[in-house]
Amino acid sequence: MNYSLPSTYGSTWNTTYAETYGITAGGFPIVGPVVTSYSESYHVDAYGPMTVPGGATYQALRIRYEERSPELSVGYIFIAKEGAIITVTASDTLSLSSGVIPVAGVSWISPTAVGVATEQTAPAEYALQQNFPNPFNPSTEIRYVVAGGGTQSSGASAVRLGIFDLLGREVAVLVNESKTPGAYSVSFDAKGLSSGVYLYKLTAGNFVQTRRMLLVR
Repeated sequence: MNYSLPSTYGSTWNTTYAETYGITAGGFPIVGPVVTSYSESYHVDAYGPMTVPGGATYQALRIRYEERSPELSVGYIFIAKEGAIITVTASDTLSLSSGVIPVAGVSWISPTAVGVATEQTAPAEYALQQNFPNPFNPSTEIRYVVAGGGTQSSGASAVRLGIFDLLGREVAVLVNESKTPGAYSVSFDAKGLSSGVYLYKLTAGNFVQTRRMLLVR
């Protein structure tokens, strides 16, 4: 799918795709094939000031997205033309689109340096966000959160973020190092890979989470 950029207030786009999974041995099927359908919808539903951690404020568009894979997940992406981005995953799929919304994870990118207090509050939970854009060609951003014990000065965690094909083969390693508590973003360039569904897995301490993404040439 091609994204129409720049996005404008009120614009909407949707995408659907299917994943086929099966295991064979000696030419005979053991599992499957199993076909799972996925659908994603995006709607630019608001515009206004956005404040990122550190206090900087930007005028931003808000994109509400819904992903069924097959469970429903709902989230919001706030994008400013200066490059600031905040991604929010709602913990309740029935949440209203305004007011106070309970969230399961938040990550952000600030285009400018911001002051950090010595004892700034650290994320309480690990999280792996859905990549954006998705589907993508040829690159996409993956955001993740490393939890701490309450402050940014908490000990670092060994973090590994890998990309896998549907046969379980690791095709790329994006992160393989110790990370202090905080929110991070990494770019994945799929140059040289064929179209299809890929998995990306975050391992940090005892936390393991895997998500799907779709490369469309």
